[in-house]
Amino acid sequence: MQRYGQNERSLFSFLEGTEHTGIKGNYDRRTNPFYNLANLHDNLIFNYYSFINSKYNPDFSAWVSIKGALEKRKTKWKKHLLGDCPRLIKAVGLLNIFASKGSNLDGDFLLQYAEVCLGIENPNPPLQALTDRKILFYRNYQKRFISRERTWILNRSYYGQGTKLGKSKMW
Repeated sequence: MQRYGQNERSLFSFLEGTEHTGIKGNYDRRTNPFYNLANLHDNLIFNYYSFINSKYNPDFSAWVSIKGALEKRKTKWKKHLLGDCPRLIKAVGLLNIFASKGSNLDGDFLLQYAEVCLGIENPNPPLQALTDRKILFYRNYQKRFISRERTWILNRSYYGQGTKLGKSKMW
C-alpha cells in the first residue's frame, strides 16, 4: 500500500476512507471475513489505476499478469467456482508484488489463507481449477504460486512490445 501512496496521509486516508473499496467499505462479511488481499487489490485499482497501468510502474508486468489471469479465468468455468477464483488470483498476484522473495507461499499457506481470510470454505477445487487451466503455476524453487503463463521482457521504448521467453511448467 505504501509503495503506491505518496506519504503517511495516503495510509491514514485508506484507514479512514469510506469508499466502497476501503477498509470501512460496505463489503460482504460472509465472503470476506477480513479485509484481505483481494479487497486491497480492488482498492489499489480503484485509487491508483493510472499509476498501476503506467509503464513507469516498477511492478507493471506483475499487474498485467494479474489482469491477464483474471480475464483468462472468465472462459468455460463452472458457476460454483466463479466467485472464488478471482479472489485467489488477486491474492497470489499481490503476494508476488509485496511479499519478500524468500517467503514460503506454498500450497499449504495459500489454502489456509484462502479459507481463513478470503472466506473460501473449500479452497482446494478453485485452486486446482486455476492450476489445471494453467492460470496459476507453482514454482517449487521459489515456494510460491505465480499468475503468469509466459514471461515477457518489456521493451523500454514502449511497454506494449515484448519478447516471449517461453511457457512455464506446472508443479
